[in-house]
Amino acid sequence: MSLLQGRWVEDYTLSERKIKFQNDQFLLGRDAADAVDLQMFKIDLTDELEFGIQPVYQGSTFTPKSLITKEYAEQLIFGLRDPKDACQAATVGNIDLSSAVAAYDSVTMVADFRILVHLQTDPVENGIYKFVAVGSPLVRTEDFDENAEVTTGASTLVNGGATYNKASFAVTTPDPIVVGSSAIIWAQVPSLGNLLVFRDILITLNATDISNGYVDLAHAIQPESIHIAPKGGLPQAVGDDYSISLPTVVSRITFAGDLGLYLQDADKVIVKYSYEP
Repeated sequence: MSLLQGRWVEDYTLSERKIKFQNDQFLLGRDAADAVDLQMFKIDLTDELEFGIQPVYQGSTFTPKSLITKEYAEQLIFGLRDPKDACQAATVGNIDLSSAVAAYDSVTMVADFRILVHLQTDPVENGIYKFVAVGSPLVRTEDFDENAEVTTGASTLVNGGATYNKASFAVTTPDPIVVGSSAIIWAQVPSLGNLLVFRDILITLNATDISNGYVDLAHAIQPESIHIAPKGGLPQAVGDDYSISLPTVVSRITFAGDLGLYLQDADKVIVKYSYEP
């Protein structure tokens, strides 16, 4: 008699036992409304596990082993695909493409400087352009003037200007894009890793540091990047052994827990962190 007739499988111990599935046949579940069967998973004809419904992580936060969707992965790498050469400046509003001016976003133009044009009233005009001379038309750059070169996710870095210095942008217009016909929409994306500076420093504490109970780092650090350990000792835990405050210019590391109790004058502390220059 089958264990599934009139009893729950949970009533029986299945440790080191097998449930046999016929290849290419879904195990079915019932939806919350008890209206339709759901195809949960099966072993396909090549002996691979195939889900019929999307598995999701049932937790409050993502963990290193959480399942992710293709959509999430694509969003994560958005702006890293099809990178174009950096631009010297980006526009801060609609401009006249037919007559270039001497400076864009405070960057004085030189022949062949690249300009990210991303705020045109007519977004069909958006793109990456090259400066020729004052009063001459801006021309689309050779790497962004053909349909095959202009795709969703194409990205560029702006390495100058008062407003967009060190900003990264990516095209959000869905493929296919026709240059001169399709609206080319740009979105600013988070700074890429190559814009961060990584530091690994050894701090020798003095009596003032001990009496104050803190040390200041000369940068506005990325909080998630910090790693602190006494020289020769174990890594310390944020919140338990130290806290971080982020003023405008410097970052303050305030000792607590073991660091607050045991650090002495002349002790050495290793601090690793990154910051955006």
